Amino acid sequence: MGKNKTKRTGRYVTVGESAYSFYDASTGINIVRGEKKFLTPRQLSVMKIKKALSSGHLVYAADDNKPVEKYNEEKVEQMKARFDSMVQQGMDAKKIASAFNLEQITKIADEYSINVEAEDTVETVVEAIIADIEGNGGGSEE
Repeated sequence: MGKNKTKRTGRYVTVGESAYSFYDASTGINIVRGEKKFLTPRQLSVMKIKKALSSGHLVYAADDNKPVEKYNEEKVEQMKARFDSMVQQGMDAKKIASAFNLEQITKIADEYSINVEAEDTVETVVEAIIADIEGNGGGSEE
């Protein structure tokens, strides 16, 4: 009785939150941010891949058919709370802008119902959010 070799028992993986890419020369696996790869059980047993999975450099993809969502609601709420605490501490816009990238600050701006245009920079969006908070007398605190 042989094994059923047509059944795929591996898992899909993608790079973790803070990783941009992953490459393993021994297996030839190259994964970049936003990409999902199917790894066979043999590939998952390679030491470098095991270490990457345990350290968070690689993570198992949630579902085979869904695209990997970079910023879920919980993550956006955490970023917004971090942004709010920076504003409350009195940090200037340049310092706050250096803590976020354009994609992250766009998600935060969406929480404040601020539209971000293509020519906007991180600093201009931060200044717009701060102006909105000060204009509303404290922002989301109602």
